[in-house]
Amino acid sequence: MFDPIKLMNMLKKVNNFKTNIESQLKKVKSVSSSGEGMIEIHMNGLFEVEKINIDPDIFYQKDVKFLEDLMQSCINTSTQKVKTTLIDKIKNMANNIDFFQ
Repeated sequence: MFDPIKLMNMLKKVNNFKTNIESQLKKVKSVSSSGEGMIEIHMNGLFEVEKINIDPDIFYQKDVKFLEDLMQSCINTSTQKVKTTLIDKIKNMANNIDFFQ
């Protein structure tokens, strides 16, 4: 039989789970570099780039394509690191909650 109290409790747990995940995402940090450290990207768990460090020597080469390739590689690496970390965190969090109790 339908129990609205159980449904409300389940929805409350789901909402708390969502809030907890969002809080955890803000704490996840990834730092990646490419070109032997010429480019460094700092990204959070919301896939926002928080900081970019570029070695000024890269501009002396006047090779835009090289800079683009380094940026792309660095962003992709950082994104993959965040994805891996998030999957692990969400699995752990999901294992510790019982929505049906």
